[in-house]
Amino acid sequence: EAAEAALLEGLGPDLLGDDLLVRVRAEHSVAELLGAWLAHATERSRLCLLELRGGGEADLYLRGDTDRFVEELRLYLESNPGTSPELEIVGRRSHSRSQELLLELRSDASWHDGRPFTAADVVFSQGFFTRPDSPLPLGAAFDHVESLAAAGPHRLRAALRHAPGSMMESWERLPLLPAHRFEGASDLVLALRAFLLEPLGLGPYRLERRRLDGGVELAAHEAYHRGVPAQRRCRYRRFPSLESVLLSLSGGELDVIEPDERFADWARRHPEAVGSLRDLPRFQHLVAWNLDREPFDRAGVRTALARAFDAAAILRDGPDEFTVPARGLFLAGTPFAAEPMLLPLHDPRGAANLLGREGFELDETDGLRRDAGGRPLSFSLLVNGGNEEHRRIGDALAEQWSGLGIGVEVESAPWQEIVARRLPSREFDAVLLSWALPVSRDLRTLWHSSAAVPGGGSVSGLRDAEVDALVERLHLEEDPASLAETAAALQRSLAALQPCLFLAESGRIVKVRDGAVEVRAPDGTRAEPSEGDGEPRDLLHERPWWTRSDLP
Repeated sequence: EAAEAALLEGLGPDLLGDDLLVRVRAEHSVAELLGAWLAHATERSRLCLLELRGGGEADLYLRGDTDRFVEELRLYLESNPGTSPELEIVGRRSHSRSQELLLELRSDASWHDGRPFTAADVVFSQGFFTRPDSPLPLGAAFDHVESLAAAGPHRLRAALRHAPGSMMESWERLPLLPAHRFEGASDLVLALRAFLLEPLGLGPYRLERRRLDGGVELAAHEAYHRGVPAQRRCRYRRFPSLESVLLSLSGGELDVIEPDERFADWARRHPEAVGSLRDLPRFQHLVAWNLDREPFDRAGVRTALARAFDAAAILRDGPDEFTVPARGLFLAGTPFAAEPMLLPLHDPRGAANLLGREGFELDETDGLRRDAGGRPLSFSLLVNGGNEEHRRIGDALAEQWSGLGIGVEVESAPWQEIVARRLPSREFDAVLLSWALPVSRDLRTLWHSSAAVPGGGSVSGLRDAEVDALVERLHLEEDPASLAETAAALQRSLAALQPCLFLAESGRIVKVRDGAVEVRAPDGTRAEPSEGDGEPRDLLHERPWWTRSDLP
C-alpha cells in the first residue's frame, strides 16, 4: 500500500480519478446482462470505465453523482433473478485515468477456409487500413487510438488518446482481413489484390467459383456463427442479350434481374411477369460550390441558386434506379437522423429577389445579371463526362439557372481527372457529385474546417465555427437524445449556409420473377418490401434479405 500511495503521489491530478467501484457478478454472461441494461439506462453517462473480469464478473467505475445509477442497476438485477446476479459496492478508488478500450470478440466465428477468427485479424486489419497508403484510408476514423494489441485470442486492448462517443462506429466501419492470408507478404498492396481474386470472409456465403460469363456462384458458409442461411446457394450470371434473359426467365431459371433500358421496357409491357423491389436510398447527389471563388463566397447567391432548382423538372426514375428528394446528411434509418433536412423550396421569384439584393441586376439587353461593375454572373459546372445521367442533370440545371439570367457553362471531364486532380486542388467553380450516404455520425472529414485544405475531404472548402462545434459535438456526444438534437442542429446550420446544393437521393430497383422472391428480415421473418418512400423504421428492417419463396 505504501508503494501504491507513493506512485499515486507522483502522478499529476489530471491523470488521476476518484471513482466509485461497483462489482457485478452473474452465473451466465455478465457482458450480455449489463449490455442489455446499458442500452436503455438513463444514468449511463456516470459510467467512465467497464472492465470484464472473465465471463461472470465485471467492474464498473462510476464518476459524479452515482446514487441513481447504482439504484437503477440494483433494481434491474433484482428483476433478472435467473442469472443469480450480485452487486457489490467496493468503494472509492483512485487510479490512473489513462484511457483504455477492451473489446471482446466472438469466439465462434470462423473464416470461409475454416480458420478461426481471432484478435490478430483485427489488429492486422486496423493497422492495414490506417496506413497512409491504404486503399481505404481510415486513419482519421481511428485518430483516437494510440495503439492496439491482442490481449488474448479473442480480446483486444486499445490505448486511447481520447474516448469520443462515436468511437465504436469506427470499429463497425473497419473491413476485416484474415491475417494468415497476408503472412510473409513483402508488398501488402499486391497481396490485397491477390486476396480480392480469391477472397475470404466471415459472412453467411463464401465464394465457390467464378463463372466464365463474368458472374459468380456463392455457397452457404456451413460454420456461419449466426446459423446456416436457409438459401444454400446464390448464383449471379451475366447474360449477353435480352433474349437470353427472357429465355431463362420463362424457364424459371432466373429470379432477380438487374434491369437495363431494354428489359425495363419489356417489363412495362408485361407487368404480369415481373415485379419490382426497391432498395433503401443510399446515394446522395449534390452540387458542391467552391466557397473560395466568387460569387459562391456569398450565402445569398448560394441560397438563390438552390431556390431556382426545380427537382420535379429535373429528377426522374431510371430503369434500375429511383430518386427521392434529399432528406439529410445521413443514411435514413440511422438512430441520430430523426429529423429531415429543411432545404430551400423551389421559388424562382424569391431567387431573383435574392440575387437583386446581392447586387446582381438583370441586363435586359442580353438577359444576363451583372454586378455594379458590369461583370456578368456566370460560372462553370464540372460534371463527370463518362456519366450520362450527370451530363443530363448538368444541362438541366444550367437551363434552369439561365432563366434567372445566370450564365452556366457545363464542363465535362473524365472522372479520374476530377478525383485525382480537380477535387484535391479545388480547381472548379462548381462540381456535380454523387456519394454514398454515411451511416457513421463522424462527419469531420466532410464538413470540419480542418478538412478545408488541399486534398481534404471538404470539397466546398467550408470554414464555419458553428459547424465545427456541431461536428465535434456530434463526434463526442454519448447521450442519444443530445445526439439526435446535435445532428438536427448540424443539418439546420448547413441548410442555412448552403455550401452544397443537395439535389436528391437514389436507390436501386431490381425486377423479380412473379412469385419467385419474398422479403425477409435478417432474423428470417417475412416482411413487406420497402417502396423507397415514407419514413424508414430502422436499418435492420430497411435492408432485408431477399430470398426465394420456395424456402421453408
